[in-house]
Amino acid sequence: MNKLPKISDDMLVAYLDGEGNQQDRVYIETHPDEFAARLAALQASDHELQNHLRGFRPISTLELGQYHLGLCDAKTEARIVAYLAQHPHAAK
Repeated sequence: MNKLPKISDDMLVAYLDGEGNQQDRVYIETHPDEFAARLAALQASDHELQNHLRGFRPISTLELGQYHLGLCDAKTEARIVAYLAQHPHAAK
């Protein structure tokens, strides 16, 4: 009986970075349901960390609403436009 590999979060991060070994990469890709939630959580954490390191404050839903209604000041509008350029899904 083949022993299934134990995939750690470090291995998943390596996979996301394109640095994982071939055997782990194949296993992760052939079992997407098993790893989808963990991969999404790791990607979200990485995204949040990158934004924090760049000093980028997330846009609130209130700010997005005010932007779409044309109620923002110029500084807030510029910040939201930059945010939407990086996060087009938020424009919907």
